[in-house]
Amino acid sequence: MANSIVTNSGAQAAIRSLFTIDRDLKTTQGRIESGLKVNKASDDPAVFSIAQGIRGNVSGLKAVQEGLAFGSAVLGTASKAASKISDELNELKKTITQGQQQGLDKDALNTQVERALSLIDTYASSSTYMGVNLMKSETGGDIVDTELTFLTDISGRSISISNQQFTSKDLGLSSLDIDAGGVRFNLEGVTLTSASRIEVGGKTFEFTNDEALASATSIAVSINGLTTQSEIKDKLASTLRANGLGARVNKDGSVDVFGAAAGNVSLTSDGIRGSAAGTTAGLTYDATNKVYSANQAATASAPAAAERSDAFYVQILGATAVDAESSGTGETTDTSAAEQYKNVKSSAIATVDSAITLAGQKLATIGAIQRQVSGLQEFTKTLSDTLNEGLGALVDADMADESARLQALQTRQQLAIQSLSIANQQPQALLGLFR
Repeated sequence: MANSIVTNSGAQAAIRSLFTIDRDLKTTQGRIESGLKVNKASDDPAVFSIAQGIRGNVSGLKAVQEGLAFGSAVLGTASKAASKISDELNELKKTITQGQQQGLDKDALNTQVERALSLIDTYASSSTYMGVNLMKSETGGDIVDTELTFLTDISGRSISISNQQFTSKDLGLSSLDIDAGGVRFNLEGVTLTSASRIEVGGKTFEFTNDEALASATSIAVSINGLTTQSEIKDKLASTLRANGLGARVNKDGSVDVFGAAAGNVSLTSDGIRGSAAGTTAGLTYDATNKVYSANQAATASAPAAAERSDAFYVQILGATAVDAESSGTGETTDTSAAEQYKNVKSSAIATVDSAITLAGQKLATIGAIQRQVSGLQEFTKTLSDTLNEGLGALVDADMADESARLQALQTRQQLAIQSLSIANQQPQALLGLFR
């Protein structure tokens, strides 16, 4: 184009270049300020859409992490309470075992048992976190929920944790007594000699002056050299304990045996004959689970109440007055008094042992769920980090690259301004032609 003062093509080219540089410069500055190369849909529609989806998943995972953290806190609270209860059960086992020994105050020990059960219930009731309690199955007070459910992933899958029922009642310890499930032999006025025999717990204990076994089917209670009934009773108790039965000689001279079935109890001594199973004449039960025997009883049926001796000889401890046999329809098939009291509870030691086993199983369940939740927390965190890394690869700006680009654009901007300045000087040079 010829020299013109109307159209300055050089200036127009410089302006277009400056406009482009300014636009690129603003884009680069925006990336540097935000740290993103795709900050809005107009930057890259497809990438921005994908990035928004990833951001939604990351937000969902944050909610899942919060739920897992809550579940972990609830489980942690329950686990600590369960551990305390387990420790208390071990102490309870010690108390119950002490109760099987002679010379200790049974009332004091039973008071100690009651306090232990109360403490167990306190642990269970107090293990509440934000209204959720996994140890006590009843709501009320600060307990709003007795089960726990929380999400495990962004697809809506969840874990539900049922109540572990850790109260003393749930562990089968209600009304626990150190005498529970035992057999008491009231030996007052009974002389134990080498002709005496006691059957209990499926075993026969036969008193003898010979160190050898009394017979092939019985266990010898050697009383050779023992001169008092107290010594003989102590020997009986030690022999019972040596053969797997709990035994205790009480202050009144009675002997308690624990872990024995009430259906296999008999005492043969000093004219007393009979079996607590009700198969032998001479014994009958009353409402207090005491077995009476008429002296030298050998009749075809148990004696009537008026014929009973004033003293009882065998008492079933912890028995329940429920018919042992039933047709399955609620009608009893055997209504004899002897059969009605054969349903004996487990011994106190067995009851506590069962509670310890059950508590261990429940504690293991809580621990397994804790481990599962901990694994989910770790996985969710890893998954969230992976998504964030993928998101960064899509939308994050390379700051080193943007810095270099910024410097290049600033240099180009300066050159464009100088180019525009030179282009604008051309019309001024034409004025010299008219001077």
